[in-house]
Amino acid sequence: MPQETESRPSLPTALTPALYRSADWQNPALEPTIDEILSDPIVHLVLGRDHLEIGDVERFLKNASRRLVEKTKSQRAARAKVTADAEMCCL
Repeated sequence: MPQETESRPSLPTALTPALYRSADWQNPALEPTIDEILSDPIVHLVLGRDHLEIGDVERFLKNASRRLVEKTKSQRAARAKVTADAEMCCL
């Protein structure tokens, strides 16, 4: 009688075998990193079809990140001013 072996699905290209085995696939919050997404051959094909390169996406993401950080800083500063004004008002 042949020995039964555990069948495994084929590995996603962007994940190393060690990472694939260690990943908690039951965790709905598990998401690939940006580097994993950008290293996926399918992403390269889609970008090529759209006449884009990985560098275009990386620049877009860096700019979006910078704008988000600036917006967050200005929102925090505005909240701090409102809090300080409220404290001065009620002294």
